[in-house]
Amino acid sequence: MSPPIDHFVAVDATAVHPTSGGAGTYLRAMISALPNAGIAPLVLARRNDSTAWDGASRVARLAPSGRPLRLAWEQLGLVRSLHRVGPEVTVLHSPHYTMPERVPSRLARVVTIHDLTMLTRPQDHERAKRLLFARAVRVAAERADAVICVSLATADALKAHVTVRACVHVGPHGVDTVRFSAVDPGTDSGIRLRHGLHKPFILHLGTIEPRKRVDVLMRAYDRLGSSDVELVLAGGAWPGVAEQLPATTRNVHRLGFISDDDVAALLRSAAVVAYPSAEEGFGLPILEALACGTAVVTTSGGATEEAAGGAAILVDAHPTDSSAAELALMAGLEAALDGAGPSVAQRLAVARARTWVASAEGHARVYRSVR
Repeated sequence: MSPPIDHFVAVDATAVHPTSGGAGTYLRAMISALPNAGIAPLVLARRNDSTAWDGASRVARLAPSGRPLRLAWEQLGLVRSLHRVGPEVTVLHSPHYTMPERVPSRLARVVTIHDLTMLTRPQDHERAKRLLFARAVRVAAERADAVICVSLATADALKAHVTVRACVHVGPHGVDTVRFSAVDPGTDSGIRLRHGLHKPFILHLGTIEPRKRVDVLMRAYDRLGSSDVELVLAGGAWPGVAEQLPATTRNVHRLGFISDDDVAALLRSAAVVAYPSAEEGFGLPILEALACGTAVVTTSGGATEEAAGGAAILVDAHPTDSSAAELALMAGLEAALDGAGPSVAQRLAVARARTWVASAEGHARVYRSVR
């Protein structure tokens, strides 16, 4: 039985594409879980958004869809719209960096910051996006009533790079252990065959972009002695990045964007999930892979190590040169393929401790702290 509702919170879902992973997964899961924490979420969405938004007390589809118009609406129209559709709301949660800069005193502002790569790795972002989000982070840190960082690493980076006057809370992501579970991988054979996967494989799940170090993964894979294991890259790519990936002497399956229905099946079916990112805000595929009982190789330090919770094989994210990076990752992959590292029981235990319900309860405590 759910607890009684004691807070009405508006959640601005207009900044995140509803079908996206990462921030989109976070947003959908949080809204679904918040009623179990005594929070009634009013979702503010785009006019063309057809998402069901399970858990929402109401959905107000009001915002334009294009980024410039949406940002203008956020600053000029959101609060006026909220006065009309949610007069009982006392907290506005902006879950993706940006927020209205002027709000009436009855509204407390909570902002989620996912990562600081626009400041720590500016070379990885196009100029317009870098400037937009770098300014948004500074505004949130100075003017919000509370900031939620999705990892301790993000919170530390925030405090290191900007002036912080807001109260900073760490609210780690959870994982859906019903969808991501260690069922018999034979159940997923049809999905593997549809993607042409007939051999054991190493899986990289996520957008191909510079900080993910997919190039290092491909060269490390090329160094592996075993010819029985293939490399699978699942996820879209930033424009031009996929074309810059190195050639390999071994077979690499590039699946491109895959549907949500296939994600869990691929994670369960993989011999190893490789996530060699240089920097993350959280690293949700790590936790999803652990929930499937699959071996994970990821980078030490920062958010990826936090997400792994001691249940993954860790390699250095910042070695002295590219050859050292490839050798370190190759050694980690070989160890995982040989069955070394944390056990299946350890992986599942970490995942069971990281629920979206627990994450929602943490968010609810933040909402209550500002109102």
